[in-house]
Amino acid sequence: MQYQPPTLQRRFVGHVIRTLSVLSGTACEAFCFDDDDCMSINLGPQQQEKHICELSSSDHNIHPKHLTHKQGFLYKSVWNYCSSSPCPSGYTCQTGFTDKGYRCKADSCLSFSENWKKVNEDPVCFGAAGDTYGTFTINRSGLINTFTLVYRNGSVNCAFSHESEPTHWGCKHPVYGDKQLATVLTYTNRSALLLADYLRNTRDCGFRYYTYHLKGTDVNSPELVFNHLLPPLNVSLGQTFQIWYAEDLVDCSESDNSGQICVDVYAWYI
Repeated sequence: MQYQPPTLQRRFVGHVIRTLSVLSGTACEAFCFDDDDCMSINLGPQQQEKHICELSSSDHNIHPKHLTHKQGFLYKSVWNYCSSSPCPSGYTCQTGFTDKGYRCKADSCLSFSENWKKVNEDPVCFGAAGDTYGTFTINRSGLINTFTLVYRNGSVNCAFSHESEPTHWGCKHPVYGDKQLATVLTYTNRSALLLADYLRNTRDCGFRYYTYHLKGTDVNSPELVFNHLLPPLNVSLGQTFQIWYAEDLVDCSESDNSGQICVDVYAWYI
């Protein structure tokens, strides 16, 4: 993420998604970098050693009339691909994702309406080591926007260490930071469906590969709702998919893993 030169005495209004109190402009930029929806910042004048930091979900390129004069404020936008409005209607552009530099996230709230169809009859169970993946078979052909896994029972753990603890969907260990989700849906050839922004920076044989973060979801949420697929996935009746624990999928750092969880699988059909 790169910032364009600042604009003095300007404030971008109407799109603020978060207001913070920070010690410096650098800190404000860091908060924007950490927020998937942030495209620009307003930095207010210093008061009692701190600044107002406003994160916005749009920028002056998309809404030029919303950049207003405001004494003491500094406005900065992120250089990003979302300024060209590449996403279709009904989707929000989030910068910094995929090889394209952005992703399109559906605006509609995901709820268990008529669009959601349960895929499995019996619980789908998967473990954390030893190629103990779970399997589900598509019971209806069509175009799928995304999948949701609904927790039923069990837990998985990525380490014996006291720093780790059992979870539903990942690895709660300090080394993972906020990328603690580690439940991955794949084709039968073990290639992952692009349902999340998977971590690609690997070391120590890639024990963090395929870990990720989903806004509003943690490792013990009752449901794991993935991002939408673009384009939607065309599935056929009887097509089989797999559910893996990330370390088990890449056969790395799994010797101290343990546990198994069982889930129900729902598909969001167009």
